[in-house]
Amino acid sequence: MAAGLSDIEGACIEVGWLKERLVEIYEAKKAIPMLGPSSELRKTQTERKFKIQCTKALVEEYKREIVIREEELRNLEEKLRMAESVLSVDEEEATTAEMVIGEYKDKLRRIVELGSLHCGLV
Repeated sequence: MAAGLSDIEGACIEVGWLKERLVEIYEAKKAIPMLGPSSELRKTQTERKFKIQCTKALVEEYKREIVIREEELRNLEEKLRMAESVLSVDEEEATTAEMVIGEYKDKLRRIVELGSLHCGLV
């Protein structure tokens, strides 16, 4: 048909619109096998859709896991703050106890020293 149109064009008749329509029909005819239910294009499309669904499900699972882990992290951070608070109190009490023990040792040392001076005087 395209060859026949060339002859008509040679007769100075405008057939450009008809040529465009023939090209569209030809391209549509080539596309028909690619759009069939068993075509490779359809198979690829079906595989991609399935893969997309699987990936979306995986993304949602990861999001739920992140929420769970964030809650666990907040709980651990709270436990850490409490442990640090207890540690601070315990360290302060230990320091106070060491100071008291040091004071008692100093008192005992003075008494012992006084006792030895007393022995020397008598």
